[in-house]
Amino acid sequence: MFNRFVVLVFVLLLPGLAFGETARAYLMTTPSSVNHSELHILNTSTNAQSFTGTFYARSGDRLGSANRALHSGSLGPNQRLILDSSELATIFGVTPWDGPAMLEVTANSDFKLMVKLTSPSGFVSNTNCVTKNAVYNIEGFEQSDRSYIRFINIGDSTITSILGTLYNQEGTQIGDGSQLLLSSLAPKEQVFINNNDLATVFGSEWSGTAMLNVSSHSNLRLLNLNFANNETFFNFSCFESTQTDREISWQMSDLAGTWTGTGFPLPGSASSCVNSIRITATMTTNGYFSGTATNNGTGLSQFFDAWALTDGSFLVWGLAVDYVNAYGATFAGKFENDSLLTVYGRDTEDCYSVMSLTK
Repeated sequence: MFNRFVVLVFVLLLPGLAFGETARAYLMTTPSSVNHSELHILNTSTNAQSFTGTFYARSGDRLGSANRALHSGSLGPNQRLILDSSELATIFGVTPWDGPAMLEVTANSDFKLMVKLTSPSGFVSNTNCVTKNAVYNIEGFEQSDRSYIRFINIGDSTITSILGTLYNQEGTQIGDGSQLLLSSLAPKEQVFINNNDLATVFGSEWSGTAMLNVSSHSNLRLLNLNFANNETFFNFSCFESTQTDREISWQMSDLAGTWTGTGFPLPGSASSCVNSIRITATMTTNGYFSGTATNNGTGLSQFFDAWALTDGSFLVWGLAVDYVNAYGATFAGKFENDSLLTVYGRDTEDCYSVMSLTK
């Protein structure tokens, strides 16, 4: 595969192999803020690994260079790296930024992120839970506490026409449904909307706790913060639901679009498998996945196609065959989320691979 044509195949003997894992610290306060952010990176992999980061201002503009090393050496299994905003400013070589920023963290395997936000009074809360499509704890106007909803675009393209419908605690709709909340949200941009903004949009104030349903966008994340006693932010985006672990949080339509990535031969491949491959593929809304794989060494390419399961959990048994040259390969993979696909492969030339495709 890596000598002539390029296609990937599902290998059941290689569970859990992945690289290019990315997670996000959604709210890192500026070093000059009275609220202090502290990022915890936990290596939950069984292997030592290193972490890099790319930092984005609330406007979506990058702060410093991309993929900066966040530490020296590597972190062992279960080891923790702690960085505050001042240390991030030093790592990325930037002056204190304006308002909260977002940090994308990348490593080869599993890890977890937590952001501890300490208020001037000493209260500590975790600000790194987010939801999709809804927020559930928007305080009413009889309360002194204010609610802030942070709209975050984690993707590389602009999100347009973000709509919302607001409900009071009795389940009654407030104002008209499907009202425009944001006309656009640039790549990596993060924007706050508060109670007063929502009252303007929906034409009414309310009492009690309200819920906001937001139109579905695959790269949109929502952070529900309440500002208590004029000093402490509490995150209400973490909650328990009746959704089981077997269910997924995206729809087939969320997977539609162009997927790209680069893969490399795995240990155990034939010695002739030396070149990396570049994948470009398109997923349709009905689950048809097709594209080309190009050998970065030879420049030769091969068409392939596959289908996703109807629930969008797996990409199963794709094929690429060159009958003239007696070459064949199959592939399959797992959607880790609606913007990350891990694919495993093997071909007739004993080339094995695993790669991450992003949308």
